Amino acid sequence: MPIVLAKCTECGGTIKVESEKKLGVCENCGQPFVVEEAINNFTNFYEVNYITNNNTTNNYGDGTVVNIYENNNKEFIVEAGVLKKYTGADDNIIIPTNVKTIGEACFESMPIVEVKLQDGLKRIESGAFWNCKQLKKIHIPKSVEYIGEACFFGCSELEEVIFEGPVSGLQAKIKHNFCDGESWTQEFGTFDHCSKLSKVVFSEEQKNIPQYCFRYCHLDEISISRNCNISNNSFDNCVLNKVILEKDKPINSELISNIFIDTLVIKDINDYSILNKINANKILIDSDTENEDEQWQLIQKVKSNINGDMKNKSIRTNKTKDYLVWKSLDRCQHCGGTFDYPLLGKPKCKNCGRKKDY
Repeated sequence: MPIVLAKCTECGGTIKVESEKKLGVCENCGQPFVVEEAINNFTNFYEVNYITNNNTTNNYGDGTVVNIYENNNKEFIVEAGVLKKYTGADDNIIIPTNVKTIGEACFESMPIVEVKLQDGLKRIESGAFWNCKQLKKIHIPKSVEYIGEACFFGCSELEEVIFEGPVSGLQAKIKHNFCDGESWTQEFGTFDHCSKLSKVVFSEEQKNIPQYCFRYCHLDEISISRNCNISNNSFDNCVLNKVILEKDKPINSELISNIFIDTLVIKDINDYSILNKINANKILIDSDTENEDEQWQLIQKVKSNINGDMKNKSIRTNKTKDYLVWKSLDRCQHCGGTFDYPLLGKPKCKNCGRKKDY
């Protein structure tokens, strides 16, 4: 029984079938075919060079012939499960279910606003959404295993990215330039220059965040698993509005020491020395206690373990009233004013004149 090559009408993949059997299955998408239909389909590819029904024939310079199945939608050009090009005008796109890979630079610089990726998608290749300046949100399904270099570089309106599962890749594109005897390097991170990106949620299984991944971003919220390795320059020139430090979710302070953090949230940490290595504007202690004396003790515990400029930062619990914040800053608990320290007697507030009573 000779082996006959056939083309899958679902995704364009090649099927190997025994000519005397009645059924063949595409190894790429799993679509079953009756042999006679598959053989005739393969033969027609060499005879037809125009769109007929839903099949397109592309003849390449090397003599190969590839089937493109458009699934009654000629806006999506799909070859063997790879989305090569989108030719439509919609700004809200649903990727077809037969797409396993979004090809390199597929949507580059297109005015799309939102993309729905279907479960079953495996790969998003390099620069697939490069410079899509109107893209606002994207949800990465758990089936996606790989995201290529600089995939979302320059998506300046992108606000939210959620990863359902761990992904590999996410690497920066490194471009080496040479001109007039001088050489220089350019780096393009995965979410580099996504200046409005405010929320990123990684899955607990995420193992690595490569260099330059979030360069020049301004993040309100980022969730990173405790086992995730943060590479050097991952957050280069990035502003993080909130970073959460927990006892069971350690963060390498050396890697985020050059990042400006507006609010550093700490919860049940044992090593307070890490606070001296982080550039934060405010420290918020996540605590369950409603007791004001216990809240004050927590504030003092943190303050006694930090030094330098950090001592002058606002330190409070999530339930702290303003007067405790003023006390933590060694200011008047009534108005927040600074004290005048005389040689004799108690200090007095320069603003309201009350004596320091703590």
